[in-house]
Amino acid sequence: DYLGNLQDTPGRKMFAQDELEHMVDVKYVVNTASIVWFVLIGLSLAMFIWLVVMRQWDGIRKGLNGGGWATIGLLGALLLFLLVSFDRLFEYFHRLFFAEGTWTFSQSSTLIRLFPFEFWRDAFVLVIGFALAAGVLLVVFTRKRKA
Repeated sequence: DYLGNLQDTPGRKMFAQDELEHMVDVKYVVNTASIVWFVLIGLSLAMFIWLVVMRQWDGIRKGLNGGGWATIGLLGALLLFLLVSFDRLFEYFHRLFFAEGTWTFSQSSTLIRLFPFEFWRDAFVLVIGFALAAGVLLVVFTRKRKA
């Protein structure tokens, strides 16, 4: 409602109907992803607590180390794909989460002017970069040390 009521100085609506519908779709995807994320965090925390209660210190170390390697592998491949062809990655991402034709807008649309292609490319690089750094730190800090 808020975005739908925004107007420019002459009183024209700032967002077209298709842009507003896409933002509703985005809200749904983000809410669903948040629920999945919270469930996974809860399960991970429960497993961690169980391993602590059972005093499975090596299991915790191995799990965190494996998670670090999985993060490095998956996000490293994603970063490589991003560097080779971000356009294709962006297209596949939208095809996966949104109905065909609901996420393409003209260059003069408000959404594209607010969030240009370069914004999304840079956002992907930053998020993947930070997550890769976290994966590397997990691997480094959970590697098996010589006795």
